[in-house]
Formats: sequence, structure tokens, C-alpha cells
Amino acid sequence: MSLEKLTFFREMISTYDEKARETGACIICHCGNDCIPSDLTVLELNNYAKSKGLELKEVQTYAEYGEGASWSGGTLKTAAYQLGKDRKKMDKTTFDPLYTAMDGSKSEFTTKNISPKRKEKAADISKSVGPWVMAPVMVNCVKRSNALLGYNKEFQYGDSMVMEDSWISGLKLLGNGAVLYAAVTLPSVFGAFLPQAGEGPDRETMENGSLKLHGIGIMVSPDGKVQKKAHTEFHFKKDVGYLYTAVLLAETGMLLVQKCSSLKGGCLTPAAALGGDLTKRILQEMDATFDIEELD
Repeated sequence: MSLEKLTFFREMISTYDEKARETGACIICHCGNDCIPSDLTVLELNNYAKSKGLELKEVQTYAEYGEGASWSGGTLKTAAYQLGKDRKKMDKTTFDPLYTAMDGSKSEFTTKNISPKRKEKAADISKSVGPWVMAPVMVNCVKRSNALLGYNKEFQYGDSMVMEDSWISGLKLLGNGAVLYAAVTLPSVFGAFLPQAGEGPDRETMENGSLKLHGIGIMVSPDGKVQKKAHTEFHFKKDVGYLYTAVLLAETGMLLVQKCSSLKGGCLTPAAALGGDLTKRILQEMDATFDIEELD
């Protein structure tokens, strides 16, 4: 996949979606940690809401990585691209390709990015959370799923990272951010301090890694008189940056082969193409759990 994940999906849709719909070819993007856990969390919250006769209105996901987690070179390349791109020079289209519906028209189901812009307290999980550079990638994937699956015409979604409250953690985060920004502004000087594409943690670190993705969904009745919350936890018990991203890619590919005769064509997301069957396969084949509960 292109390092420029934020534009890659849009380019795929603009270039190949129409032909894929015509021929029945199913193209699935974002099949690793970016963005299967987030994409499926929103899907399962939507399924839960529908089972209760409610509509999913808003979701926040909070990524909590295990101790010793480290970024891969590819992720850092994406981060550097996101921070350094010139938005004034971005191509303008009739509408955002992510909003392309199954028939090629503009979907009525839009998504507002509500990712936090600063550190704050997430009361529903009793943890401090804050912005991180991969949130726009997660948001774009969910935006595409909503356009295709129709969660809500005015859906809101945000993604952030769980942060420790200790001063040591804050200092480490500040230092990592400083190196990243320096690598964007002066890549020839500071780029060497970051892992390069293809570089990542050692095997022991990957085996001991983990991700707990917390999800908080707000559900409302069709008349708006009833509002409820649900909490999900998608727990991957190994490193998701490298080790389990490879496994997620393989399992998605295997399920795609099994279901190919029944799938619609187009440039789709994991949730839109494979639905809850992908959640079930992950839980069956990987060291992972998924739990959902209603909050008082």
C-alpha cells in the first residue's frame, strides 16, 4: 500500500471504483491495524444499535497500546506525509471520492470528524486521551463505510490515543513529537532518527505487544426521545503495528476468497465488503476478543 494512506484510498476510488462496479471486482483497502479494528468497532456498534431498534449517531474510538509499543517505519512515513503535505495544492473534485455510493452517485450519509485536538479526559473509559497522527486515516475509512452502509446521514466519528497522566509519559510524547516534526521540516538531517519504511520492533516486542481499542457509541431512537450509550473493547493480544497487521491482511484475503462470488464490486472498506463475518473470523483465528455492553 502507498505510504500516503490518506490519498491512496481516494485515488483508488477515483481511478478504479467505476470499473470495479461494472466488472464485479471487489477491492478492499485499509486491511491492517489501519483500519480494521476501528472500522469493525463502528460496524458492530451499528449492528447492536439496530438490534435495539436504535440508530447509531456518534462513535469515539480510543486506542490503548501495550507497554513498550513502538511505531513502525511505514506508520511514521504516513505521519510525516500527513504533517508535511500542502493542502492548498490538493486536487479538487466534484465531491470527496470517499462519499461515492454503490451506484456511483454522492452518498447522503456524511461523517463529521470529531477527533479531539488536545489532551482530554474520556469519562466513559476513565482515561486521558489525545490526538495522534493516524486518526485521520481511521476517520477516512469509517467515513467511507458510512457512505456505503448508511449508519447515519449526519454521523460523527472521532479517534484518539489513550495517554498516561505521568510527567514521564508526557515528556516522552513531547520528545517523540519533536523528532517527528523535525523530520518533516528537515528530513535530510533528522529523518535518520526515525525508523525507515520496513523497519519495526523485534520479535519479542511484537509477541508481547497488544491493542485495546475502546469504542463508545451513542444510539438514539428514531424520534430522538431515547438516547443510550454502548461500550466496546476490541482486544488484540499481540503487536498490531507489524505482526498482527500481517495476520489481519491474510485473514481478510482468505475471507475475500471464500465470499468472492457473493460480494458486490467496487473500492470498499473491510466493514462494507465483509461485514460481521470478518469480526467472527478474527475472533476465531487470532488471539483477540470483542466485547460490547450498554452503559447506564
